[in-house]
Amino acid sequence: MNRFRLVVVIGLFAFAVSAQKPADPAAKPNLVGTWEYAGRDSPFKDRVLVITETDDEMNMVESYVFKNDPYTHNTTYYTDNRGEVNLKQFPGGGPPSQMISNTRWKKGKLFQLLRYAYMMESRGMRYKVTVDEEQIWSLSEDGETLTVNVRSKRDAPAIAPIPISTTGKSVYRRKH
Repeated sequence: MNRFRLVVVIGLFAFAVSAQKPADPAAKPNLVGTWEYAGRDSPFKDRVLVITETDDEMNMVESYVFKNDPYTHNTTYYTDNRGEVNLKQFPGGGPPSQMISNTRWKKGKLFQLLRYAYMMESRGMRYKVTVDEEQIWSLSEDGETLTVNVRSKRDAPAIAPIPISTTGKSVYRRKH
């Protein structure tokens, strides 16, 4: 009888320990919802991001006001890394640009590689700027803060001999 009790106690202990395992850090976080921009340094007002997801398809609608003009940007991403082609609109005018991207989950974060180009004018000269960008989307442990870290290189051979690197970050809070 004592062996039986010992086996039961060990079994219950093993079950309790396995039930307390922390969440898998590689698991796909739930980004679905409405997010309000939390940064103060943006020229955009009333910036909101709405994310929906079905299987490997993620749809994002970002809207804001720039210089009193409303702006809405719709994109569809496939998180299985098959690649996407979306139109990227630029606030303040100018035609949309084709944006080619690849999206995948890795270690509990959403990774995106994007490439797009746009025309720019400076000092009476019009030239093409090509952008290669990496975005890493991460969710806080409590699921209430979405952070998008961006690293990009802008290549404009007409005005600069080497690509210009930049970094940035956008922070959103879940809207309830």
